[in-house]
Amino acid sequence: MALITAGDYVYQALRRCGQLRPGATAGTDILQDGLDAWKILWDGLNAKRTNAYSIPDAIYPIGSSTSLDGIYGENVQFSIGPSFTVDLTLQTSVTALCTNTAGLNIGQTITGSGIPALTTIQGISINTSITLSAAATTSGAITGTVVASFTGPRPESIIRMNLLLTSANPTQPTRIPLSPMSAEEWARIPVVQFNAINVATSFYYDPQFPQGVINVFPPLNGNSLEIFTWGFLTPPTSLTQTYSAPPGYAEVVIWNLARELWPLATNSVFVNKLPFQFICGQAAKARAAVQAVNAPSPRMRNDFGGSLKSTRAVCDWGLLLTGTPY
Repeated sequence: MALITAGDYVYQALRRCGQLRPGATAGTDILQDGLDAWKILWDGLNAKRTNAYSIPDAIYPIGSSTSLDGIYGENVQFSIGPSFTVDLTLQTSVTALCTNTAGLNIGQTITGSGIPALTTIQGISINTSITLSAAATTSGAITGTVVASFTGPRPESIIRMNLLLTSANPTQPTRIPLSPMSAEEWARIPVVQFNAINVATSFYYDPQFPQGVINVFPPLNGNSLEIFTWGFLTPPTSLTQTYSAPPGYAEVVIWNLARELWPLATNSVFVNKLPFQFICGQAAKARAAVQAVNAPSPRMRNDFGGSLKSTRAVCDWGLLLTGTPY
């Protein structure tokens, strides 16, 4: 479909669900309802990998103060996601009252008026208080900001993670794939903290909210992480914004918005209202079309019946570079 505004998409959805007669002009309020529904729709679709049409990567350097100095000590855990705010009551001590501790983790960096620089969270009493690494210099209610180790979109899932060895040659780093671990596999590691080295072999991602937590093993101090996640669908912010996407997404927007807006069109004055089952069928068909395109490609097979999916089958990078099996 040619580039059109968000309002044009919403108008088409309103026509299909019977909110507008042919040739009628949509009011601002009803168009805004459609735009709000679009934002909710995209939020739901972002929970499924195959609704995304891109797999972007991002590179995050690891510095001396990057990691969460949490229960595992330094260089094991790294938070990723946007900064978020939290209401605190400071008391010129290391204790700050906090009635909503959701999303807080030990080791997170927290900033705000009266909080010394580089202060981290050292303890959490759920929905009661937090313990700071440095005493507040003032007292009273403030809004604190929790800063992630890696500032960026919070991944719903991490598809692949590589360690980039940049210490030897920053312009031509060596890329080492890290093996993903499940929560159970991570929990089986008897000792996760020892002297950090510059090469990790495995990771476990905990998709906490609003900041996820990346756990690496062995502990990592230096170099960079290259993280591949699926790209989030971003809804337009205004009705006049031009919205474009790959082929197939126009129908996803229009038919799924029509499905969401259909219950609003209950008044008998509405005409040409398509049956709800038909709209749901068209919406599902549109989603299935883009999901088929976005599905991961089948893995190649070699002549011996084995899969070519694993770097380990070709070269054990961990053993080669560190003496530790990958």
